[in-house]
Amino acid sequence: DYPRKNISPFYQKYEQGFKKFLKTANNIPVTILYLPSSEKRDLHKQFFSDLSRKYSLEFIDMSNTLRTSGEFETWTLKPENGHLSRFGNRIIANQLSGYILDKYSNDEKIFSRNKKIIKSQIASLKPSKSSIWNIDPRMVYRVYTNKNGFRTKNEIKSDGYIVTVYGDSFTFGPYLANHDTYTEITNKNLFKLGEKNIQILNAGIAGSTIFHQIETLKKTVGLKPNLIILQVLDNDIYEVSYAKMRHTQPVMISDSNLLKPSVEEIKILE
Repeated sequence: DYPRKNISPFYQKYEQGFKKFLKTANNIPVTILYLPSSEKRDLHKQFFSDLSRKYSLEFIDMSNTLRTSGEFETWTLKPENGHLSRFGNRIIANQLSGYILDKYSNDEKIFSRNKKIIKSQIASLKPSKSSIWNIDPRMVYRVYTNKNGFRTKNEIKSDGYIVTVYGDSFTFGPYLANHDTYTEITNKNLFKLGEKNIQILNAGIAGSTIFHQIETLKKTVGLKPNLIILQVLDNDIYEVSYAKMRHTQPVMISDSNLLKPSVEEIKILE
């Protein structure tokens, strides 16, 4: 409901980060995955869709698929929490599995990665951890990470296809076990279908937006994944504001200027 003039500066700032994300990806294919975060409307889906067209990227829109799969409280954890439920993650995984199969199932190329390089690529979660997360005492859950700091118990293979998913908490999967996140369900789907050489890696970080995701990408792009999926959410737009980025810092940002108010942000505050 914000006036267009108040949203435009944040659109521009997000696109600034998005271009840097693509540059950091260094010609690795990027697909945008849009997830809905409310029951009925999508505030910024058109922006993300236009962005994908502008940069000739594929765009996966899960809003209609999720909303027609059942009640809002079925595919989310409502009323306790607005994040995705196991069922919601499964709906996403089913569509993502088909998308990835269409891309790679008939490709017979074999990829080989240097094991030393794999070892050096560390994502933004602490590596090799098994810990209980008790952010909400009503919804306690366990988080496993592999040696590279991705949210999975599976170690990275030196051969085969890698799909790395960057995003916020909707990818990370709060209040759920590892095996209930859409990345892990996708892995299982592909395995059941006989695709044992495709691996999905979860680089989602709760509270992150494009500038945090750039920092995680910098630390892991050396894996040279065959595909990068960037999961986006409506709140990615206001979360690029300097005030929000100062308040929430899930990943350290190298550019300190991003934490300073722009002329446009000062005017909005006034």
